[in-house]
Order: sequence, then C-alpha cells, then structure tokens
Amino acid sequence: MTEEHIFERGLGHHAANYQPQTPLTFLEWAASVYAGKTAVVHGEAKALITDREFSGVISEALGKLDRNILVIDVDDPLAVAAN
Repeated sequence: MTEEHIFERGLGHHAANYQPQTPLTFLEWAASVYAGKTAVVHGEAKALITDREFSGVISEALGKLDRNILVIDVDDPLAVAAN
C-alpha cells in the first residue's frame, strides 16, 4: 500500500488548490514575488526563447546589448490573448 503524502491528503485537483505550472505562469509568479530583484543570466546567453506577446519588450532589451543573440519568437497557443 502506498502512503499518501501529508500535503496531498484529501486534495483533489481543483482550482483552489492546484494550478499546473508552465514556463509562463512561473515567470508571472516570479515577477510578482521578486519584482524588485534583478534577473541574472549565468554565463553568456546564446539564444532567447520568448513568446510573441513580449516582442516589443524583448526588442528594446536586445537593442541595449553589445552583441547579437538568436531569438526564437513563438506564439504560445495557451497564452491568454490580450485584446
């Protein structure tokens, strides 16, 4: 018999106690929790994968770099459309 973890007892997957984590929801969470902190890239970035939604911000940031990096701009089908 498998013992249930104490934090999982009686908790089904419902909106109140379960939210699947995606890279975008993690970034939203991290930005809200650590809003005053600077993000750090360890080493030299060779490529950046970003959501098309952030193209304007990313373009501005890349303009401040002294080198070019590969940017992979994707359209996340799960992202909420901003109208």
